[in-house]
Amino acid sequence: MKKNLFIFLLFTSFEAFTQTPKLLGEAGRRTDITSLTFLENRNALVGYSAALRRLSLDSISSLGVASYGNSVSGNYAVSFNEVMRTMFDFRMLTYPSSFNGGVADFHFNGKARYADSAVIQSRLAGSPGVDFTYIASGDHFILDANDSIGGSTGQQRGYDVFKAIFAKTPTGGNVIVKVFDLLADTLIRSQSINLYSDTIAPAKIEFSGLPDFLRLRFSVVCTSGEAVGIKLAFITAKGLTPLQLGRGGSTLSQNLYANRSILKFLLDEFNIKLIMVSAKEENATLSLPALADTLKQFPLISKLIIGSAPDAGSTANQLANNKLFREMALKNDFAYCDAYTLFGGYSYLSALGLQGDGTHPRAIVNDIVAREVITTMGWSIYGSRLRLNIDNTDEIVSRHVKTSQLYIQTHGSGSFEQRKRLFATSSGGGAPMKINLFNINHLYFDSLNTGVGIGAYGTQGVAVLDNKLMRAGRFVVSDESLVSFFGGVNIGRSMVVNYNSGDYNLNVKGTTDGQLLFAKASTNSVGIGTQFPSEKLHVNGNFISQAPAYTSGGYSRLVRHNSSGRYETLPETIYSGTVTTSNATAVNFSVATGSEEVGTIEVTLSGKEQGAGGGGITGKKIVRYKNVSGSVSLGAVTSILPDEEDMTGTPVWTITSTGTNIQIRVTGVAATNIVWNFQYQINRSVYTP
Repeated sequence: MKKNLFIFLLFTSFEAFTQTPKLLGEAGRRTDITSLTFLENRNALVGYSAALRRLSLDSISSLGVASYGNSVSGNYAVSFNEVMRTMFDFRMLTYPSSFNGGVADFHFNGKARYADSAVIQSRLAGSPGVDFTYIASGDHFILDANDSIGGSTGQQRGYDVFKAIFAKTPTGGNVIVKVFDLLADTLIRSQSINLYSDTIAPAKIEFSGLPDFLRLRFSVVCTSGEAVGIKLAFITAKGLTPLQLGRGGSTLSQNLYANRSILKFLLDEFNIKLIMVSAKEENATLSLPALADTLKQFPLISKLIIGSAPDAGSTANQLANNKLFREMALKNDFAYCDAYTLFGGYSYLSALGLQGDGTHPRAIVNDIVAREVITTMGWSIYGSRLRLNIDNTDEIVSRHVKTSQLYIQTHGSGSFEQRKRLFATSSGGGAPMKINLFNINHLYFDSLNTGVGIGAYGTQGVAVLDNKLMRAGRFVVSDESLVSFFGGVNIGRSMVVNYNSGDYNLNVKGTTDGQLLFAKASTNSVGIGTQFPSEKLHVNGNFISQAPAYTSGGYSRLVRHNSSGRYETLPETIYSGTVTTSNATAVNFSVATGSEEVGTIEVTLSGKEQGAGGGGITGKKIVRYKNVSGSVSLGAVTSILPDEEDMTGTPVWTITSTGTNIQIRVTGVAATNIVWNFQYQINRSVYTP
């Protein structure tokens, strides 16, 4: 009996358990356990998972994500891509703008801009001002002959691909596309294309391999006929590529009106592997079958339908509309995320302050939905550029962030945008493999408390800092280091070389003299023209000491002091004169100009033949007189340097001196006359006791 009772109780307990609704939560607000992850039919996203994994392994270079539908779909896609940016780098500038903004320096003088201005007409009845003929976002532009459109990357670098996508039409003409170096204003690439076709079809010009260290600009000019432009985009060859195919305020029927061949071309061109659609459609009963039919044409692309988050409208209508989207998604093997249940209703959303304008919730709501999908699918582990709290660094795959600009968040006041500061950029120009650093206050070579470093000295220069953020006032270079100054060096105060009195020399080089000035520490001497000075000052070569004029002529003083007096050597006094006479006539020159104390006199005599038989050739001799003193009494000739003449005949020189006169005669030459020139230098050596 007890055994039967136990079996009965077990059976009834099991029956009660299996009959209990699969609900979790408090009474009045319960959630179906099967939807606890808020993401259904996750298998539909496996294709994107596989592509994302291939991207993380670099087996493919780029991967695209697109939104389809109205502005709410685009907002979800923006958040999705911003979250994914922490894992995969991507960069895109487009006209019309896509997610992260449009191009800088934009100019347009064409026929129509359907993206951001009212247009002349609409080819879709009931939709004035927007034309969905070509693209689901209805944001193409039209150029007539000689019209142009252009723009640049502004302050940004890092783009190595430019795509210009057009629609061929029966009225299509010719267009030329160019890309320039923005700063140098030099042409990098140029290509033309003809856009004529009997039917609407896609066409493109692509420039790949652009120098990503440059800031770039583009120009599109229609040279004949008409040009319909779809997308103009600077992107990176590697990473994620966002693409917005919908348009704010649009309906699915308008999106689906767009040309399918262009839609397929865009999906292939940007390697789109995930399409997001928000359940924010007023006429879902009619439009959803067409949406399913359109998206099913691309079986290799994952589709994610996001149920509408709570808004200020009717709760019943929202739930009913979400139900239609969910049924369509599951029926056609699309994934479905229940954003409504995730936030539990508009009252809960409002209590959190996330309601936004009532139609579009605050951006954080989109971020939460994006993170719900990403974390549920495990996409956050693929190729992550941001990995935290990892102890075993061997598990980290060696990678780099491909970006031409790196920003750091500062602690100043203001918004996030106002507080970010540029930290590093690619150098570009003549150093494309280098980087530049900006906005640095202090740079320390050890910890903040123990290290020394460098910092800005106002706007005037760089100061060496100690560990108290004070200017240490010293710039220390190790014994093995070399400091090179390629510009001028101005020293405003005293400077000590070889401060510690070590055996370190000072060498100043000339253009051809390697020892122009050499201070040799080991011998405490200075050499000029030599690195082995034998005296305190050793000059290897001639030198001149210039000084103010003397009463009897200009001269300088070179002074040597000793224990008994002072010696002065006073070179030089130059006198010169010219006289013409016959070759055999003695010529007298006077070197006396006053009473002077002299030591030696050196006279240079030269003659130039003139007249019959002369060749106009000069002969020269140098005569030295020594121990000359008093009022310049020349005394005897002490030396006559070798001849340097090239006169006709066999010249014989006769040189004599009497008192202050020099007499010179040359015989044995053929010339009639000789023009004599002379000059002499007085070298005074005066002893002062």
